[in-house]
Amino acid sequence: MMKRAVTIGLLLIFAGMFANCEKNLTGGKLSNNPNIATDVPMESMLSAIEVNSFLYYENFNAWLVSEWMQQMAGTALQFENFGDYQVTESIFNPEWRRAYGGAGLVDIRKLREDASQKGNKKMEGVAKILEAFFVGTTSGLWGDIPYSEIGKSDTPKLDKMSDVYASLQRLLTSAITDLESGKGYFTPAADHYYNGDAAKWIALAHSLKARFYLEWSEVDPANYTNAANEAQQGIASIADNFKSKHSDVTDEENCWWQLEAGRSGYVRAGKFLVDLLKERKDPRLEIYFGKDASGNYSGSDPGEGNTGASYLNPDTYGSKSWSSEFVTWEEMQFIIAESQYANQDEGSALTTLDNALAGIETKWGITLPRYSGTGLKGEKVLETIMTEKYIALFTNMEVWSDWKRTGYPVFKTTYNGQPIPRRFLYPLAERNTNPNIPDPSVFGIYKHNENDPN
Repeated sequence: MMKRAVTIGLLLIFAGMFANCEKNLTGGKLSNNPNIATDVPMESMLSAIEVNSFLYYENFNAWLVSEWMQQMAGTALQFENFGDYQVTESIFNPEWRRAYGGAGLVDIRKLREDASQKGNKKMEGVAKILEAFFVGTTSGLWGDIPYSEIGKSDTPKLDKMSDVYASLQRLLTSAITDLESGKGYFTPAADHYYNGDAAKWIALAHSLKARFYLEWSEVDPANYTNAANEAQQGIASIADNFKSKHSDVTDEENCWWQLEAGRSGYVRAGKFLVDLLKERKDPRLEIYFGKDASGNYSGSDPGEGNTGASYLNPDTYGSKSWSSEFVTWEEMQFIIAESQYANQDEGSALTTLDNALAGIETKWGITLPRYSGTGLKGEKVLETIMTEKYIALFTNMEVWSDWKRTGYPVFKTTYNGQPIPRRFLYPLAERNTNPNIPDPSVFGIYKHNENDPN
């Protein structure tokens, strides 16, 4: 699987989506792997890394988080078990590899090195942002992760989550400086996200800084202000959302479409979200989901295993060519609104929330409620902001971070009344080769990460 890792194209990386690769991937040996091509053009490397990032944020990680956050539900075989919080170390092997291996961190570091040596600040800045996206996502899912010793040790230590995030803030600041220099170039077609538009990459860097600050606001409330300041400089419109790129071509399809095509009935709509949309008469019910076996809209509760419930709308989220959104203008507005609420400005928070909903209306061609002037006060303001964000960020893993930080939405049921997991398990393949990886009895799915103390 590591052979020609940085030269795989869109077709091959999608064809390998369900491969279960169980090799240690975070040691110094990665940098010296003889199977990795060393003369790959930077633009080819960039394209492969970006396609891999589609999979990392849209594939198994997103499927599992969507089940735990009850936007979707596992309804058959292993996916029903996953939704019931029955996970093992080995199921996380492939996604850990995706983060650290070929077209992941190992090749991002190679791309950064090549770009630096050639004075291509534009490419170097983009590579740094992609590193922050991969590493921030990984730390958000697992907590403490190997980072500072990657490429330096065959058995890298786990860095504290707070140290990882501090490093990423510095990395993103450096990336912004690189891109603002105006130095360097790459062919727009090599960039699946923004076609080489430096201004959009700079906005994304600010957006990631905002996301990462917000994820630490429970530990340090000053991060609410930091998050809002960065979000104000972040993605400026829905048209600029950071999202995947898919097509109807075989092996280039959206991962959610591939899931249903290859494992029909394994995952269905989550009853909590379906019922929430019904109660609110929210038109996004029909945008997100298709009709069930009875011609209606329904979902499955954790452990229910209702394979006859709705799946994704085959014309939108469930279509072959659908682009999943990873970081969005909408998210930035919700970050600003939550930060305003935290800083005791409920009026501005509701105004910002209404502005976010106005943008979402335009995006979908629908009508949504407004909250300014409705008399909402106190905790109800936060609950409303977070509920709207939970609905708007459908299939986006950030809703798990939001729930851990705020407790919203409040789920009506969980599997057998068990608590909802707080983190992923470290992969078995990594633990078997790296003595710094703890046993799941020490770092299990219910252990709170450093930024999730309560």
